[in-house]
Amino acid sequence: MPRRHAPCLVVTLLLGTGCSLDRTGRFAPGAEAGPRTDAATGCAPGTVDVDGNAANGCECTITSPANEICDGVDNDCDPGAADGADDPRLLDPCDDADPDLCVDDVTLCEAGSVVCRPGPVAAVEVCNGLDDDCDAMVDEDATDAIAFTVDADGDGHGDPTGTVTMACEAPTGFANPSDDCDETNPNVYPGAPELCDTLDNDCNSMRDDRACPCDVVEHDGHVYLFCAGANWTSGRDACASFGYQLASVNTAAENAFLRVEADARSAGNEWIGFNDRSSEGSFVWQGAASSYTNWHDGEPSNGGCPLDIACHEDCVEMYSDGTWNDQACDDTRSYICEAP
Repeated sequence: MPRRHAPCLVVTLLLGTGCSLDRTGRFAPGAEAGPRTDAATGCAPGTVDVDGNAANGCECTITSPANEICDGVDNDCDPGAADGADDPRLLDPCDDADPDLCVDDVTLCEAGSVVCRPGPVAAVEVCNGLDDDCDAMVDEDATDAIAFTVDADGDGHGDPTGTVTMACEAPTGFANPSDDCDETNPNVYPGAPELCDTLDNDCNSMRDDRACPCDVVEHDGHVYLFCAGANWTSGRDACASFGYQLASVNTAAENAFLRVEADARSAGNEWIGFNDRSSEGSFVWQGAASSYTNWHDGEPSNGGCPLDIACHEDCVEMYSDGTWNDQACDDTRSYICEAP
């Protein structure tokens, strides 16, 4: 019998489904050029052309399952969906093992890993050495911070007129309380031991109170010591050891004040700082200069000796009536010191 050939209709169908003719003209099954593709995207099932550029191919493969978990992979091939958008582990309460009091931390997705980070509500920062508000800083802007000011002399008491710095602990060179009355002297601050040094060491507005071996009286901005008997030079040296000088008298009012205070303490006469020890007849003050004098009648007399004879009445005492007399410096008298 003669050989039968396949009808042309069949050829057409086979060619339409990927069949081809071999070299002899026989029909043979033809392999597809690639995986079966989606007609709309041109990508194989499970892959996505993310950038819409066919030349770049289908560059994203959808995972199985395609839930967007926190793993650094675009599981659903949707660039608009954040990494971990579908992850059930996220936004759970958590707390890192760090020294803070953050009870409102939550799990978040960062760099493909689930981490514990501060949540949307921050705690109030207080002075406790902890990061209460979870901003990686400890005790900053604490609600119970303390006011500190510059402590220039290092005595632990700040300058009450200085710029205020709020902090939980004193910064270097700062102090609280801010109540120092002298920022230049470390021996002067509230509660300091009062010394006999012409200063108000304890900042109680009284200089040398309770600290000197003599009675201390403050008047019109001046501080005086009323001391028991010594010769003029010994009294001068004792005054100097406390930072004082034998008193200078500037006015009649000051002279009267000193006489009243001296009378309250002794019945004798008192040394003051006036003297002519360096040059006979040329009286000067041992302390501050003054043009005021209040000589007793007939004084200074130099003991009745002519000026060219050294009778040694070179130091001045105050009489009980407030007038002055030149007297031998070796005699013993009470003496009055004055802070310079």
